[in-house]
Amino acid sequence: MWLPHKAVLAMKLGKNLLFILPPICQFDDDKVFFLRIYQRAVEACGQDYRSDKIWEAYVEWEKQTDKYRVLKLYRQFLGCVIQRHQYHFDKFREWIFFTPVKDMVTMEDIKELLTRHKAEAERRRIETEKKIKEEEEQARAAAEEAARLAEEQRKQAEEEEAKIQEDIKRMQEEQKMAVLGDQPPGIEEVTMEGVEDQEPAPVEAEEEAVQEEAVKEEAEEEEKVEDVVAMQEDAVEEIKEEEKPEAVEQMTEDFDKVDMEEPLPDSPEALTAKQEAAIREQMLLDMAPIHEKILAEIEEVVTFEDGIKRPYFHVKELERVQLKNWKNYLNLIIEKKNNPRTIILFERCLIACAFYEGFWIKYINFMSDIDKEVTSSIYRRACMVHLVKKPYIHLNWAAFEEERGNLEIAREALDHIDKGMPGLIAVILRRAGLERRTGNIEQGGDIIKLAIENCRGRETRDFWINKYIGYLQYSAKEIDVARKFLNEQIERNPRNKKLYVRLLDLEHSSGTQYPNCAAVVAVFDKALTSSLTIEEKAGFSHRRLTFLEEFGDNVTAIISAYEDHNKNWKTVLDEKKKESSVPIKDYKRRDNYSNNRNYNRDRNYNRDRNYNHQNNYNQNNFNNQGGAGGYNMNYNMQHAQQQQQYQQWYSQYAQQQQFAAQGAPQGAPQYQQPQQNRGY
Repeated sequence: MWLPHKAVLAMKLGKNLLFILPPICQFDDDKVFFLRIYQRAVEACGQDYRSDKIWEAYVEWEKQTDKYRVLKLYRQFLGCVIQRHQYHFDKFREWIFFTPVKDMVTMEDIKELLTRHKAEAERRRIETEKKIKEEEEQARAAAEEAARLAEEQRKQAEEEEAKIQEDIKRMQEEQKMAVLGDQPPGIEEVTMEGVEDQEPAPVEAEEEAVQEEAVKEEAEEEEKVEDVVAMQEDAVEEIKEEEKPEAVEQMTEDFDKVDMEEPLPDSPEALTAKQEAAIREQMLLDMAPIHEKILAEIEEVVTFEDGIKRPYFHVKELERVQLKNWKNYLNLIIEKKNNPRTIILFERCLIACAFYEGFWIKYINFMSDIDKEVTSSIYRRACMVHLVKKPYIHLNWAAFEEERGNLEIAREALDHIDKGMPGLIAVILRRAGLERRTGNIEQGGDIIKLAIENCRGRETRDFWINKYIGYLQYSAKEIDVARKFLNEQIERNPRNKKLYVRLLDLEHSSGTQYPNCAAVVAVFDKALTSSLTIEEKAGFSHRRLTFLEEFGDNVTAIISAYEDHNKNWKTVLDEKKKESSVPIKDYKRRDNYSNNRNYNRDRNYNRDRNYNHQNNYNQNNFNNQGGAGGYNMNYNMQHAQQQQQYQQWYSQYAQQQQFAAQGAPQGAPQYQQPQQNRGY
């Protein structure tokens, strides 16, 4: 069976092999053989991001052997997320434009492509007409809106002009009234003639200039508005004139390529230039959406691909950044729900992360919903090759195979990890549980019993003894065997309190409805006559009283137990309780701190004092003796003086003791302890 991981592991070697072997191919059988090799290669690792070389070799080989399979192969090739996708797409376009149509597709494919191209042209024609109508409607609406705005602006300008004319007339009348004043009737005409010849007053001239400027500004604004309206109308007309020919030209160009009424050719040689162009165009149109989709996916994964710094296997641990990059990359591809691509990426990841259990578990969880057999092979590869000392994945493998009914494979998984790491509690219990669930009760008990014999340490041995007794009691239903085994262990280790407690629990729960009082009391008596400590025996005595009060059926036995407890064991329990109730105060640290502080203080004081005294004394002796002999003389004299002081102190101490015994009289001499000169 060709497994994906084998193809991925041999990808670089396969690239070189696929480039070397095709020139050797000479016979038809060889062509079939290499075709199968290429198909297996692209099936196993064609979804890999770095598999473009294999695809490229496959395409070149197909161009030389079967030219009609190249187009289909290119569609499969360019539909994969691989590196240098744009480069390979450009190569595909070159192949389309520079290769005769009869060498690319068969006659059936030609008819299909032309039919689809005609349908596509008809669809584009309908869309173009619809677009033209929409643009015409938009242009018409824009022209109407522009005309409406121009009419509104024209009316507004006329109203403003009429208003200005009225203001001018009113101002002229007011000016005439101001010039005429209160003249007597009959001379208005003469006065007006004189006024017309006179020059206007300075104020009136200024007012007229302001009015003229206002009129000019209004006229300029009206001209600007008219120019804007005219420009909008011209722009709308130009847009309509430009867009319509472009759309019509595009539609005409599409129809010029293939005439809708032109019949399909009978042979590739009967193709016209327009039909060949239409076939090439349809090939590119078929690949356009795939190309855009693949480019978008490449943008998503290129960051993760650039982050893979060590794609090969090495015993050195991967950096935390590398592990995070693989994890995020896998999560992204899993969300795509492309199973072949996800499997290839997992296989690539497990080359560099072969010793990381988390990635194997992630791969197994992904494959468990797809293929159970492949999941089993992944478990075997992980446990038997890479993770031989990882108990967690072995336990998962055993549970997976047991659930499927493969009991032998489950036993194989548990035996493998038990031999690699003997003594693991979880593994031994799983082995015993597997035998128990399959009905092999005796074999399960033998597994736990063997663990008792092979274990080291008192605590571990007690643990396995309790497990074995529980297995015999509840699974095997062999109370007598459990009792016998416990008695043997007590004889072997009579000072083990836990064995007596476990025997009590066994006897207490061995009865169907009511505990066997005689058997339990016998265990208590055995514990009280054993070599346990006094405190442990006192505890068993107290527990015996509690049991007899709850389950005893003979009051004489209860009274006897109380008397024995009060006589032999109550005092021990009271003392132990009293000791446990007294709080423990730790004065050691404080006393040590105080003593060390006083000792260091006295030591420093004496050291400084003696150093100064000895330094002066040694300097004098050194000067008197004229050499290093003064130091030796000082040391001898100091030692002699110290011995003399000690003798005086001992004699005074003896006299003081004698006086104290006889009753010392008043004024008796008191001794003084000499000061020790340590000379630090």
